[in-house]
Amino acid sequence: MNAFLPGSPPDDTGRTGVRVAVIKAEKAASIADDPTKRGRCEPDRIHVDEDYELQNWAKTFGVSPEEIKRAVEQVGDRADAVRQHLRK
Repeated sequence: MNAFLPGSPPDDTGRTGVRVAVIKAEKAASIADDPTKRGRCEPDRIHVDEDYELQNWAKTFGVSPEEIKRAVEQVGDRADAVRQHLRK
């Protein structure tokens, strides 16, 4: 896509402005898809399909990854619900 910035003298086609190219950036990996990034996009949800997140939640709650998976199957992926379920 091309665009013209205002304020420049006309070019050989008679258009005024400076012609610039607009480049669309490619979508980068989200935080949830990149274990090298330290933050979470959804800190209140547990993504059991991401191994590093599963390990982190297991460590946070002091249980095994398998227990996290079972809890998510039973009460959903909300961290608060899983925390309450694991306390029972």
